[in-house]
Amino acid sequence: MKGKIVVFVFFTALIVSSQKREGTIYFKDGTKKVGYIRNRSDIITSKDRLEFRISKKSKEISEFKYTDISKIDFNNATSENIFAIFYYKTLMENSENMLEVSLIYKGYVSLYRHIGYFENSQGGGGSITEYYVQKGEENIVKIFPGKVLGKSSETLMKSFFEDCPKLVELIDRKAFKMFVANSPSLAKKRHTNRIIEIVKYYNSKCSGSN
Repeated sequence: MKGKIVVFVFFTALIVSSQKREGTIYFKDGTKKVGYIRNRSDIITSKDRLEFRISKKSKEISEFKYTDISKIDFNNATSENIFAIFYYKTLMENSENMLEVSLIYKGYVSLYRHIGYFENSQGGGGSITEYYVQKGEENIVKIFPGKVLGKSSETLMKSFFEDCPKLVELIDRKAFKMFVANSPSLAKKRHTNRIIEIVKYYNSKCSGSN
């Protein structure tokens, strides 16, 4: 049953990503276009283009570079919908590539989520939720899950927040894990809320913006 659910989620997500959906493209130069959009959800290279039509049945297709786009806002989205608003951010470990992410928490250090999809050798597939942080206008850095990069998430977090020794100490002591686990309102989404609490601590106690 679990395998069937994962495959269903995998194919449903891919269908949502590949369909033309009504929305607004916001460009970095301040302009915007409203129409029907087909966007990518995986790693984006400099060769990739977003497809745009004025109307759903329009035969005229325009293509735009992702590097020129700030975000996409789909008109039928809600705040709880992970497919609502997409931002396009350059990766720190490979500045040639961009990633489509959704904003989870905004501050001097902002937190973003990326939903990745994969296929396995049996022909099925699944999804993986990844979390990235961005300090100011720097490129985004992955901090969870760490095992994909061969390091623990704690190691990645301590490296990113190394300019805040008190926060590093709290991560070492697993203080945020315990705080979330003991808070009924936070425990249901413990991974997300733990990372949010870490980012909030940094912004309130350690960032140079204070």
